[in-house]
Amino acid sequence: MVTYKDLCNLKICAFQKWYVPETITYWQSLKELDDEAAKQALAPLVKKIELALVTIAQFQQSLSKS
Repeated sequence: MVTYKDLCNLKICAFQKWYVPETITYWQSLKELDDEAAKQALAPLVKKIELALVTIAQFQQSLSKS
């Protein structure tokens, strides 16, 4: 039987395995761009980081309710 804790652990692992490295790679790729191109590419990265922070906050809130 899969427990709520198992699902939470799975969500944490997925976040660490895919989301974090992808964001780091994207951030590092910005260093190779000229200033104008980096400015254009920065907005989606900021949006992605904001979404990650919201997801983490919601996850923490769901843990405190259980």
